This record gives sequence, C-alpha cells and structure tokens, in this order.
Amino acid sequence: MKIKIIISLFMLLLVFSCKTEQKKEKNAEAIEVIKEMQKGFKPLDLKVACERTVKLNETKFCLPLIDGMKETYTLSNVKVSIDKLLPKGSIALGYYLNNKTYENVNKLNEIEYDDYLLVFSTELLIKDEISRKTYIDLSNFEEVYKFDWKNQKDKIEKLLKTVTVGKPAIFEKYNLSENVTTIITLNKYITNNSEVVKITIGNTFYLKNKMFITSYNYDYNGISSIRKAKEKNDYMAIRFLNENE
Repeated sequence: MKIKIIISLFMLLLVFSCKTEQKKEKNAEAIEVIKEMQKGFKPLDLKVACERTVKLNETKFCLPLIDGMKETYTLSNVKVSIDKLLPKGSIALGYYLNNKTYENVNKLNEIEYDDYLLVFSTELLIKDEISRKTYIDLSNFEEVYKFDWKNQKDKIEKLLKTVTVGKPAIFEKYNLSENVTTIITLNKYITNNSEVVKITIGNTFYLKNKMFITSYNYDYNGISSIRKAKEKNDYMAIRFLNENE
C-alpha cells in the first residue's frame, strides 16, 4: 500500500504543480453514457446521497455515495496510514476502496490492491477562495515536461529507498466539464526486480470557489485497462459534480 500511494500521489502532485497548454474540449460522450445509465433509476435522496460531508475552510462538500466503493478515511487505521504518507501541506479529505478491498480494510498494510480513489487538497487551496482564472492556471500543463524531474525522482527514491521510478507519461488530458480538468498518466517503477506500470487519473475540481483534487489509481494491463479506468473515473467525477454543484 505504501509504495503505491506515495508514487501515485507524488506523480500527480508533480503533474498538477506544472503547467501546460490544454485543449478545451467537452467529454460529451462520457456524460451521455452516464445519463443513459441513470435512466430508470429514482433520484437519490439528497440527505443520503453522501457518505459524509467535509469542510474546506467553512465550505461544506459532499463525499458522494459511489456504487461499488466505500469511503474509509475516518477509519482509524486508514487515517493514520494516509496522513503519514501525504506530503507536507496536503490535507486528505476522503479515501475510497472498492467493495472487495474493503473486506480486508483492517489489513491494508499487508495486502496489494488497486482501484482506489484519494480525495485531497492543500492548505493553500482551502485557505482562501480561488478565482476561476487561478483554477485554470493551476490546471494547465504546458510545463509538465520541463520540471526538474531528476530532483523529484531523487526525492521519491530517497523516501522509498528500494524503488526506482520512471518519469510519468501523459496519456490523455481533457475537460469533463468546465469545473473538472482531468489528466491520465502512466507511471512505472521497479521494486524487488519487478517492473510495474500504474494508471493514475488526476482530477482538479473547481466548486464553490474552492479547489480540490482526486487521484484514481488502477493497475495497467494493456489499453483496455486504461479505457476501463477512465470510464470509472469519469463516473466518480460526475458523482462529485452532481452532489456539489
């Protein structure tokens, strides 16, 4: 668990801390898929549509119910583990596991798993209201390949000691809506003579003049796994939008 979360989080923070010019396009197809899925279902009662609510400063946000996932950050063993791994200045808001992993939630440090979603922000992002211009600036990626990768690589490998990490490769960037910017990256690392590639999908949300980030992580197993991860990420992102816009 430790290696996966640290690498995924660091890669995401590196990418989102840099800027690059992003093509402004709507993912209309994904939205239509979600709408089609929702046909025939009764609307959720807003009082029970959230796993729980969190505050960014004084602004409340809903951590939505997500089919097939359980939000676990308030469990003592999960909170302790996540808080230890977060870089200084980062604030965890939620941590979703799929139902199968949740069955072993008390043994997370002893098992290997993927298909999890971390929700977080930073002290700077929640301190004051964020303008749309600032959100757009922070969600652009024109400098993504220009940051000092060697320095960041050394930091990660010093922290993990037995792990060698590769520079993240951007697979796709898109806007699911005007309030969500998404980037899909493939991240490679080598540990115990085993080479592993992970899919990390980061979403920056701009809601209620605040900004927070989700990081969805999934094992890479060919192009079909990227498609599957993207579909699930988009579904979860729309759930966040539905309950907070």
